[in-house]
Amino acid sequence: MLMKEKIVKLGENEQVERFAAEMKVNGNAGETDKWQKKGVGIVLDDNAVLTDDDVMELLNIKENTLRKYRDEGYMNYRKAKNGDKRWYLGADIRAFLNSCLVEAYRS
Repeated sequence: MLMKEKIVKLGENEQVERFAAEMKVNGNAGETDKWQKKGVGIVLDDNAVLTDDDVMELLNIKENTLRKYRDEGYMNYRKAKNGDKRWYLGADIRAFLNSCLVEAYRS
């Protein structure tokens, strides 16, 4: 199952739907996936369960960066006792992204 099928769904964004329909009519369905992957109109479910690979793909980061975020306490995760498998909830990813917010300001 593709990562985006497991964790994301399209919002009620008319622009995304219009673009997707246009791409299918023109035979460019692959472009729709590329556009959606960039985050346009994508909604991350708070209860979604993601693996390391899913998070790296979603945030477009490498394994070392994800490890740094975990080890330095920037990102919450779940781990089975005596195991090396880790899981992240959509809410964990959302909290991480919110903690990275830089407020716009004018001087």
